[in-house]
Amino acid sequence: VETKKTSEAEKVLQDGLRINPNQTGFALALSTLQFDGVPRVFDVFETEIDRQQTLCMTFEFIDGETLADQLAGRRTAPDYNATALQMAELAGIVQQIHSHHMCHWDLKPSNIMVDKSGKLWIVDFGLAVFTAERHLYHGVTVGTTPYMSPEQVGAEPSRDGRSDTWSLGAIFYQLLTGKPPFSGGSSELIRDAIRNGTLTPPRQIAP
Repeated sequence: VETKKTSEAEKVLQDGLRINPNQTGFALALSTLQFDGVPRVFDVFETEIDRQQTLCMTFEFIDGETLADQLAGRRTAPDYNATALQMAELAGIVQQIHSHHMCHWDLKPSNIMVDKSGKLWIVDFGLAVFTAERHLYHGVTVGTTPYMSPEQVGAEPSRDGRSDTWSLGAIFYQLLTGKPPFSGGSSELIRDAIRNGTLTPPRQIAP
């Protein structure tokens, strides 16, 4: 849940019926860092919502729209040069995140903001994890299905920052073609397609 508060926004991080201590530690660490293209975290606190202790973050409000909003409103072919520049910008932000031994694990158009100047911001670190602690999620599937790497689909212990790189590729494909590389049907069918690498080359969709 995100709510506008003048120049701040609030992110509620829920984990079942309890606060995940690893999530708390990650949020506190994130609040001490400043990345170009990641909103600043001003505060991390716990509160009770619906009789459940919940972790919240107050962070910098980005005035703009999501990349998903832009895709939904697009009526013409993409500007390929502009798209390439956007992807280079996103890759640079992800590289900064990875340089601090963090993985986002939920990169997708709705988690990328475009501010009024056109600058890109990666938001929603609700599933993010320290690389050294990724084993704590062994056997747990995390991510948004159309953008998940094969390792995420299989909840494999080898998941790391390379899954973010896979997600960037899926976003690039969607910016070029208008849809994710693996889409249509149930989540399980999409996961099977990801496991098998079954996709249509983008040139066949957007020559």
